[in-house]
Amino acid sequence: MFRSLIVFAFCASPAVADTSMVQRLAGFYGDQPPSAAPCKGVQQQLSFWDRNNRGTVQVFEHRDGEGKSSILDLPFTVRRSTARGLEIRFDSEEFHTGSGELVTWEFRPLRSPAGYCWYRTDWTDAACINTVQRCEDEVPIS
Repeated sequence: MFRSLIVFAFCASPAVADTSMVQRLAGFYGDQPPSAAPCKGVQQQLSFWDRNNRGTVQVFEHRDGEGKSSILDLPFTVRRSTARGLEIRFDSEEFHTGSGELVTWEFRPLRSPAGYCWYRTDWTDAACINTVQRCEDEVPIS
């Protein structure tokens, strides 16, 4: 009986994202080449919290005389780890798949150059979009 309760409690708890995948994805990103300055100008940060079950994509830009300004904040819930990345759903998702379900995305890390792309789980396997490259660290936008 006790074992059954432990198994039930484990199954009922929310999934925890693969820590190594979260560490691989978290960070600052800029536009892919041939952008003149891939980690300057518009920059985004991918971050996670709440046992890696929550996160956000924040996009920043430089406005003359105002410094760094946030222009977009997209909070999301991590649904599960996959063989290729992390499957997420944005809190404000409004788009539906052909079958009527809310769209689910997957962040897929890339190696060369280091970065990630967004994959929509109802698309063909090759359809990865919004590719960005990793910045060494937060780069002051100037």
